[in-house]
Amino acid sequence: MSLLCETCGHETAITQSRVTDTPKRMRRRRECIKCGHRHTTYEISEREMEAFTKLREMHDTISVVLEGYDKDKK
Repeated sequence: MSLLCETCGHETAITQSRVTDTPKRMRRRRECIKCGHRHTTYEISEREMEAFTKLREMHDTISVVLEGYDKDKK
């Protein structure tokens, strides 16, 4: 699977890959085959993404509950 260029929409090639400070995360430099535009992507494992999604859902639930809370109401 190839990612598309942010500028022209053509395929990009990976020019550099590195593991980040956090294990299970990968930093990749990509370059467009057509226009030469370069950008960086960060990839994480599916397990880490699932954990992030659960945390986000919990945050959203807590935010909704707190919006309905009136600290002045007794």
